[in-house]
Amino acid sequence: MEVYQPEVIVLQCGADSLAGDSHGRFNLKVKGHGDCVQYIRSFNLPLMLLGGGHSYPLHVSRCWCYETAVAIGCGEQFENELRVNEFPFKPNTLPDLNTPRDIARTRDRLLMQLSQIIHVPSVQFQDTPLISQAIEPAEVDMEKRQVVRNLKRSKL
Repeated sequence: MEVYQPEVIVLQCGADSLAGDSHGRFNLKVKGHGDCVQYIRSFNLPLMLLGGGHSYPLHVSRCWCYETAVAIGCGEQFENELRVNEFPFKPNTLPDLNTPRDIARTRDRLLMQLSQIIHVPSVQFQDTPLISQAIEPAEVDMEKRQVVRNLKRSKL
């Protein structure tokens, strides 16, 4: 965020990371998704949320509903109603072998690689100079326009 300083954020909120998803292995709860949205929202930039996959539509809709509520500042009102702290399925039983040291090393390597990428400069919106705008006469009544055309053709 500090390097690129975006003017807007587009956040793709794929629900494959929810516990029990047949494609993902992250074991996140809906509350975890909301926490991610809250973190991005903390930058106070225009934010567009996009939905994404999960194997079970009922859990996707619950997740997206909560993420949207968090994005508009109403997440706390929906936490109990949506049961965001419950796993939708039995969590995967894979052990978490990531040590804090491994996570820090991966984060540092990723930040180093990102710092070497030259970002595309932003192109600012500008008013079009008047000289380049086509100047059109005031709108003429369609019937009068047709009469003028007919007169011009008859003179040719």
